[in-house]
Amino acid sequence: GGELKSLAGTIRDKGPHDGMLGNASSAVASTLDTCGRELQEHGLSGIAEDLTNTVRRHPVPAVLIGIGIGFLLARVFAK
Repeated sequence: GGELKSLAGTIRDKGPHDGMLGNASSAVASTLDTCGRELQEHGLSGIAEDLTNTVRRHPVPAVLIGIGIGFLLARVFAK
């Protein structure tokens, strides 16, 4: 968790600050910071529990995402 937060700080410091790339690097840094904080507070079991609850609340999109990821993995490993 701490390493993710450190990586987020590095991206904020050394990444682009203007334009579309600046927006993208800022979004990535924010996401990494949030993930790092979540890992520090709850560990992997908390993330797994959140994922389980999300799948229970939205089963159809979760299945469609799973099918899409499976299709992409099959295409990558078929070559």
